[in-house]
Amino acid sequence: MSFLPEPLKIISRIRPDLVTVTVRGEIDVATAPQFRHAMTDRLAHGSASSLALDLSGVSFIDCAGVQALLVVQRTAQLLGGDLILTRTSPQVARLVDLLGLRFQLAATGPPDRAAASA
Repeated sequence: MSFLPEPLKIISRIRPDLVTVTVRGEIDVATAPQFRHAMTDRLAHGSASSLALDLSGVSFIDCAGVQALLVVQRTAQLLGGDLILTRTSPQVARLVDLLGLRFQLAATGPPDRAAASA
């Protein structure tokens, strides 16, 4: 059994109207800056202003990760777009629900059926 943190992996698909990003690993105090920078960079330097995040592969998220999500959401809004959580892991869904952020983060996207059933 290993207690080493799972490294952050970010995979992007860029279309003219939407950037879709799949994230795997942990978004915590150590990786949140990398995550935030990667997401805001994709928004600021791409032609799409909306970002769809698949967080189903995120095994852990802490308050630094939530703060990074909120920064990305605000960046998307300032660019006239949205942050849409398309899928979440149970860990992410639980934290977002506990903090009352579900609708704030997925306000313009469809409800996350996987998270809703968790």
